[in-house]
Amino acid sequence: MDDGAINAALNLVADLDSIEQRRRLLEQERTAAFETARTEFSAGMDNATATALFSELYWMLPDTGSEMLAGLFGRRYRGGQGDLRPLPIGTGVYCVGCGSELMAGSRSKRDKIHGDRRDAAKRKKNFHPRCDDCQASHLSAHHAKWDELRKLEADRQRELRTMPYSLYLKTPEWQATRVAALKRARYACQLCKHINTTLDVHHNTYDRRGHELASDLLVVCRGCHEKHHDKLPVEGLS
Repeated sequence: MDDGAINAALNLVADLDSIEQRRRLLEQERTAAFETARTEFSAGMDNATATALFSELYWMLPDTGSEMLAGLFGRRYRGGQGDLRPLPIGTGVYCVGCGSELMAGSRSKRDKIHGDRRDAAKRKKNFHPRCDDCQASHLSAHHAKWDELRKLEADRQRELRTMPYSLYLKTPEWQATRVAALKRARYACQLCKHINTTLDVHHNTYDRRGHELASDLLVVCRGCHEKHHDKLPVEGLS
């Protein structure tokens, strides 16, 4: 093997070893400094003072780990849980419902609020931030609206199922269903395949009248429809 390559590899290993040694020394210094700071800050500090100081550092130093900050005061913080929680701060974003400023109790919450605003601006969409109370009221009203719409739909379905069939054929629901069936059949009889003729949409079943499935319907020309109802044999059917 080339001596130059060997020497280069040895030098690289030596550099990596030196870097690793410095890293260990820095880690030891960091641990010692952390313990010193924790002893100084946490000694005799009440929860209110610890919370206030932790909050100041939490919001002032967004790139510093919250667990480490809590450790300075001899407390724990992990994912919003633990002995300390940061005091909420204003976000400069206001609720469209009550006009109050949205508060953030964590960095992730604050970042989400501002991220949603930037995303709405980027997409040129309206931004409708809401506080927790207004959001709960908004969702409640939204659910009530959909419950009412579902009730109206159910009432209409019962009406369609029970009204005289002659009246049902005149409803806008049936007209839309009929047109959809004709389009699926490409405006041709599904039995004899004839086109350019009068077409009817026949019910194979009335079980789902008002919300028919595609399989519930058969597009037939007038001649095939008459044969079908008269129970006469139709050419091409088994």
